[in-house]
Amino acid sequence: MPTSTTTPTSNDELYKFRPLREDADTNKDRSYVEDILLNHRLYCAPARSFNDPFECRVRWNYDAPQKTKLARVVQGLMRSQKLSLRQARRRAPSCIDAAENGAIEGVTNWLLDTVGMACLVAAYDNVLMWSHYASGHTGICIKFQKRSTDHFVFFGDASKVNYQDDVPIVNWYKHDKMEIVRKSVYTKATMWKYEREHRIVQPKLSPDRYYYFDPHLVTAVYLGCCISDKDRELVTQCCKNRVGTVSIYQARRSDTAYSLTYHKL
Repeated sequence: MPTSTTTPTSNDELYKFRPLREDADTNKDRSYVEDILLNHRLYCAPARSFNDPFECRVRWNYDAPQKTKLARVVQGLMRSQKLSLRQARRRAPSCIDAAENGAIEGVTNWLLDTVGMACLVAAYDNVLMWSHYASGHTGICIKFQKRSTDHFVFFGDASKVNYQDDVPIVNWYKHDKMEIVRKSVYTKATMWKYEREHRIVQPKLSPDRYYYFDPHLVTAVYLGCCISDKDRELVTQCCKNRVGTVSIYQARRSDTAYSLTYHKL
């Protein structure tokens, strides 16, 4: 494998960094790795558990003609609460008042606590990613590669995150629910751009919060340059016991540059 700081990848490859920490979280971290390698599923975590305090934050905007506001709220009440047109029209003004005076915070909490996300990235050899998401290079990075037409669904579900300097604006009356989700969960600050993140978002979760995938999507596992012998053995055994063939690479520090080299085991 070539030495580089950020290896370009095609649209056919995505990666998942995972820690294997020797502390109170060890069992949880290892069970997540085993889930990916042996149970062929990704945990869709709530955004509130992420390390960015600005997750799912938007600037709410309420600019719209009164007629538009009433029509939007009436339709929503008829659909969600099964009200008649007359009942919805009667209740609409108070709903508009509540939304514009803070009740909309419930939507933010729904995005943070209920919507699930599995996060992947577009490169395996960014040193910062190893430091931040593989517990200081003691964890692993798992490669997902498109190998058949069946895998287009997985890569289609993994949408790119948009990076920008300003918090996105959402108009409560003009944007539908999916547009609100899109702006909230697929937008992050420019400072995170180095991650080149893709997200699989599950607005309606199964009870166990997992996203299941074809096991043949996993084609390689990269071991951190500081991984322990015990964890190397654990990961190697998982790769041997799973469906499909998986290549294993060991990361090593370069002797001449602040970068990593990868060697097939």
